[in-house]
Amino acid sequence: MTEQSYTTSESWTEKYRPKTLNDVVGQRHVVQEIRGMVKQKKVHSTILISGKTGLGKTTLAMIIAYLINELPYGTPTSDILDFNIGAEGGKEDVLNVLRLASFAPSANFKVLILDEVHKLSNAAASALLKPLEKPAPNTIWILATDQPEKLLGPVVGRALKLNLQGLEPEDLVPRLQQICDKEKLSYINEKTLLSIARNANAQPRSAINLLQSVNNQYHGGNKDVKVALSQALEAMGAGVDMLAAKLLSCVYSNKPKGLYNTLKSIKANEYIGIASYLLYHNQYLIEQKLDIQGWSNESRKKLSGSIDMDKISLAKLNKTHEVLVTIKRELATFMVPEFDLLLTKLLTRLGNKDE
Repeated sequence: MTEQSYTTSESWTEKYRPKTLNDVVGQRHVVQEIRGMVKQKKVHSTILISGKTGLGKTTLAMIIAYLINELPYGTPTSDILDFNIGAEGGKEDVLNVLRLASFAPSANFKVLILDEVHKLSNAAASALLKPLEKPAPNTIWILATDQPEKLLGPVVGRALKLNLQGLEPEDLVPRLQQICDKEKLSYINEKTLLSIARNANAQPRSAINLLQSVNNQYHGGNKDVKVALSQALEAMGAGVDMLAAKLLSCVYSNKPKGLYNTLKSIKANEYIGIASYLLYHNQYLIEQKLDIQGWSNESRKKLSGSIDMDKISLAKLNKTHEVLVTIKRELATFMVPEFDLLLTKLLTRLGNKDE
């Protein structure tokens, strides 16, 4: 029997990166607007793509760039230029970008993608105002950011705004199933895919990374898929569901210090997942109160074991659920810092008498 030789393996996030609008998960409102723009062959000279980390802002920018230039995705071209402003945000860097923008395109448009554009210095942002107001012929600017509130008002005002919304875990399952089919992962069922999506904060990139890690764990000896998922989460440092369970435990156990400390441990890109999990876990507690057998996992077992359900009324659980719905909705607006929003809203639920 011939021994299998080593080969290099492409990251699944790169292998299955969306290359067309049909590949984009969710975001129907944004996809429809882009389709309409392309169908009419009328392209706004400045496009602002905003949304939380991991939702695919830069990928969408590249899809738009290739679409309007009528080129297959990934075709080598000097007409599509991508700049990471997080690394190149000074005035001199922007002047270099402007110099490149001055060259006429060989295709339909010269497209300049500025990623993390909120990190521009004030001087650099000011230098951009004139070319954004009066762009060179056949030049398209695509700005991507997860903090649009930090941009200069005139920059935002001149742009077509495409805001990527946070996804529900259920939205990701079909995409993950497609990958499973292509990679022949017949041992992973839909329930496991939903769990992967939930633990990945409903972010496509994180979910695909986690799926690949589960596959590695499975072939590394963890033939129990639940164990493989648990080990993958540990290896990737993903524990959003556990953090959300800890927050609710603090709320219902009246522990403001624990609530504050747990919130401080949340990473910036985890807030969308936290908001979803707070709702999932609170719904589980409501089901427990109604004697309905809901789906449970390790974090939910620890949550229900850390609080006295006999002292928590259904009215209190329902009122908290309303607050959690508000938190999730307001997180999508970018209007309030995530930490401040969660701390303020959750503190209102501490020590409340039963409604």
